Amino acid sequence: MIRSFVSRLLIIDRSQFCRFGNRFVSKTRGSHRQDRNQGSVKWKRWTPLPVGVGFAYIAYQQYGHVREREEIKLGVVRETKPLKPWQVSIYLSLPLRLESRIWGWLSRLELPMFLRAPLIGLFARTFNCDLSEAIEDDLTKYRSVNEFFRRSVKPELRPLAKDCLVSPADGVVQVCGRLANDRIEQVKGYSYTLAAFVGEDLAKQLRNRRKKSPDSQLYYCVVYLSPADCHQFYSPVQWTIDHRRHISGYLLGVNKKVVSKVPHLFSINERVLLAGEWKYGFFSMTPVGATHVGSIMLDCEQTLKTNCPRKCVGDIDDKRYESAVTKDRGDLVGEFNLGSSVVLIFEAPRNFEFATKPGDKLKYGQSLGRV
Repeated sequence: MIRSFVSRLLIIDRSQFCRFGNRFVSKTRGSHRQDRNQGSVKWKRWTPLPVGVGFAYIAYQQYGHVREREEIKLGVVRETKPLKPWQVSIYLSLPLRLESRIWGWLSRLELPMFLRAPLIGLFARTFNCDLSEAIEDDLTKYRSVNEFFRRSVKPELRPLAKDCLVSPADGVVQVCGRLANDRIEQVKGYSYTLAAFVGEDLAKQLRNRRKKSPDSQLYYCVVYLSPADCHQFYSPVQWTIDHRRHISGYLLGVNKKVVSKVPHLFSINERVLLAGEWKYGFFSMTPVGATHVGSIMLDCEQTLKTNCPRKCVGDIDDKRYESAVTKDRGDLVGEFNLGSSVVLIFEAPRNFEFATKPGDKLKYGQSLGRV
């Protein structure tokens, strides 16, 4: 069915449409206008190919997620090959930011009562969402798909571990470890620089701090949230937030399959860096956007707008909080839609050790590391 849908998107009769100003009209309905302006204005034909290719890619990607889960159940292991430069260029040229805005608008539409259970139930079954964990398990109570994405989990199912660092979200640990040579590992063989991810100024500050505190070390951890997971993220430590940095970027997929094919992905995707201090020094938490996850919302800043059409890839918007925002372990920090990743970069003593390893499934509040 998905392949049929993709084919229909690509097989569109472009000869039936023309562009007039900012509107698209049928060629037959606009023929008298064309005749009237013939010779003075050369008509431009609108081609839906970029948007069609984008939607086709997204449909194929979702089909790939389902197929990958089935292969894992059967024990099938496929070798992952990195994309070639020309393939990465095509991927970057897809209008994923626009489509994410469209998807966000569609997901916020209020559904009629009779459609809520069938449509949201189909999504829940497709991605194996565990409705028994949701505070509200009646699908008819969710007015939109967006509300279902942002569903809350029963607090008693997420007890907080006693260790100093707990998981910020439900998800899977993609990578974790000690930061060496100012580089963060993406997957085996791929890494990106600390400066590219947080900005050269913050990276320089961290280098100077480490010179003054040789006993401390920088660590990192990336937690991936799938579409089936709770899409809220929580404070993993007790800390104060004094700086927010919004970096506009691409909205490439952040699942393991894409991350293992596109180098430097996390350093070019849309992200919101929250930086501050905890008892061992610097601490930062960065929710990273992805395809269909252009909207990142913060509990402490309701006016933040991400995936803005007026901003270009690479634009930086900084904000210093006049009074530092204090967060305890398990406090809500923010939320986003569908699935994405949360990147932690922090200072800790050299005897700090992670309580988990790449590939482990986590629930928010579960132990992530200890000193």
